[in-house]
Amino acid sequence: MKDRPNILYLHTHDLGRYCEPYGYAIPAPNLRKLAERGVLFRQAFNTAPTCSPSRSGLLTGRWPHCNGMFGLTGQGWRLNDYSQHLARFLQGHGYETVLVGANHVAPRPELAGEETKALLGYSQILKRPKDPGKGDNWAAEGAAEFLAQKHDKPFFLAVGFGAPHRYNPGDRKTFSSRYPTEPEGVDDRYCLPMPHLIDCPTTRNEMANFKMGVAVMDEQFGLVLDALARSEHADNTVVICTTDHGPGIPDMKCTVTDRGTGVMLVLAGPDPFGGGRVLDALVSHIDIYPTVCELIGADRPAWLQGKSMMPLLRGESDTINACIFAEHNYHGDYRPQRAARTERYKYIRRFRTGVGVGVDRGPTDAMMRAYGWAERPQPEEELHDLVFDPHEAANVIDDPRYAEAAAEMRRRLETWMEETDDPVRHDAVPPPPDAAEKG
Repeated sequence: MKDRPNILYLHTHDLGRYCEPYGYAIPAPNLRKLAERGVLFRQAFNTAPTCSPSRSGLLTGRWPHCNGMFGLTGQGWRLNDYSQHLARFLQGHGYETVLVGANHVAPRPELAGEETKALLGYSQILKRPKDPGKGDNWAAEGAAEFLAQKHDKPFFLAVGFGAPHRYNPGDRKTFSSRYPTEPEGVDDRYCLPMPHLIDCPTTRNEMANFKMGVAVMDEQFGLVLDALARSEHADNTVVICTTDHGPGIPDMKCTVTDRGTGVMLVLAGPDPFGGGRVLDALVSHIDIYPTVCELIGADRPAWLQGKSMMPLLRGESDTINACIFAEHNYHGDYRPQRAARTERYKYIRRFRTGVGVGVDRGPTDAMMRAYGWAERPQPEEELHDLVFDPHEAANVIDDPRYAEAAAEMRRRLETWMEETDDPVRHDAVPPPPDAAEKG
């Protein structure tokens, strides 16, 4: 039993791909070291650009509209079937399953008792101490303590961090006790905002805050990864390191653009998870569960909707997906969107227009709303030629030169929606459970 590899699942909030291993001037040295000994995916995507739906896709191997997670757990959304959760699956295959920190697919699991442990499939949920000391570092320190121990069974250790999620009111004072001297590059006078935003004091400050959050995240990664390196489990542990979606900045999170759906993904461990390789194949979070099944030699459950990435990792294939998909339903308000993406094209369809914009509140959000951002018209359809429009700024859906591409991308999306019985086709996406309870 113990010869099966351990699995260390590190996940964080609101990073996208905006950090050092992806070429941005946002230092993340521990993540960079992990990439240099593992495999970095340049074109990895989530199933949805908000927290709970994104994690639900990874942890069930099913699209959010199929697993029931149409919005945040804080609005009452839950999985249709918790027996499909990856921890439950691995527990059934002899794994010790442990959670520390954020999970976001069940109500406050870090505070839960035996009932929620059983629901999620965790043998242990390490609780936040009454005096956490270094704030969010308690999760990293709990994971490090677990890794230092001897384990008779293979383990699945899920470690969830909050950074670099915006910390209201969105300034760096939140982190000052941890960093009396600011990390390199965190000075808003010299920051470059996200590529799609205007360069001004507000957006530079937002980027400085984000950089500080990445520094905190990377410190936490380092605590866990250093503990793994010191442990007896180092040579038999596969690390899955990713994030849920793009940063909580306007036109990123809560959108099905690449800025919302593109995610950092690094896999590292024994062969074929090493070599400092960079892969450009289109992959989705929904492909991780099937990959784990093949990794541990377990039969693939019938409910899975993704594809194993092992052929990519073993060098047997250059691609597993000709097209990937994403969806958005609720993040507060209902803003249903669907997207299909190939290497060349991105097609977006909105099923309701004129319903404003959705993102975490913050300084850039406030500035853009003051300029009328929420009143700007939103097209029902968008098509972007990613070769010439990588920032998805020029909608060519009505350009006759792209008529054939538009028809093909519509067909791809409609086929996926039909095959997965997407309720948005019939305007049948349910309201948030909490809203229904409140009448």
